[in-house]
Amino acid sequence: MTVAAKAPSRHIEETMEQATAALARGDYFEADRLCAKAIQSAFARGEFDLVARIAMPLQEARRQRRLMAIEANRVFVYESEPPTGESRLDPGCYVVRAPLVAADARRISEAALHQKVPVIALATEPRTQAGLLPIAIVGATTIRAKMKPPRDFTPKWCLTAIDALTTSALETFDPGRALHRQVEDLVEKVMTLPESEALHQKLAEVAHRAAQGHMRGSIGDTPLPRPKPRRPARGKAGHKGPRRTKRDR
Repeated sequence: MTVAAKAPSRHIEETMEQATAALARGDYFEADRLCAKAIQSAFARGEFDLVARIAMPLQEARRQRRLMAIEANRVFVYESEPPTGESRLDPGCYVVRAPLVAADARRISEAALHQKVPVIALATEPRTQAGLLPIAIVGATTIRAKMKPPRDFTPKWCLTAIDALTTSALETFDPGRALHRQVEDLVEKVMTLPESEALHQKLAEVAHRAAQGHMRGSIGDTPLPRPKPRRPARGKAGHKGPRRTKRDR
């Protein structure tokens, strides 16, 4: 590999060095920003080994943000006039309800990241005929789930909602697709639902397998021929019987 070909990978490595330093000093927002930037660059270059490595510090930065949002022990519910990007947000959980939509919750999340305020933002939709409460989150993709309506929106309910969205995201994951498509799907999912630890772990697992498959595929462009099945010898299992000689006839 040439020096020019190595340069982009080195740039990603330098970004991750900065992210690791940010994580060590407790700047989880900066660590999140740098890891997210690095993981998307690594995926775009098909460097799945880097994607697998970055998924874990990204998970840790987001885990700490989620804990701080829950520990604030506050839930803000909006049915109209949600906070804008210019509004100063407080730590805690934000729930937007119809007629507000998931895009409103997304704007709260993005504003919180910019302000470095620990926030979990979710959207609920009108109840189904069965009485269930749909939850939605949008970003690089859209993830939906259904739950029993709560008596009150609490931090514990928000964690349960994240679990339900995680389950839904994993149910729509297709392990039969090409490995690079699986990685792409999971990158989109962790960018949409950053609070889900299980999705980050799944991304690391699949990206590692994709990296191994890529390395095996780079050994040679021409696949090895598949051996043809051998026809069983006469008289052995799978054949009608021994060859009859003239003496047997």
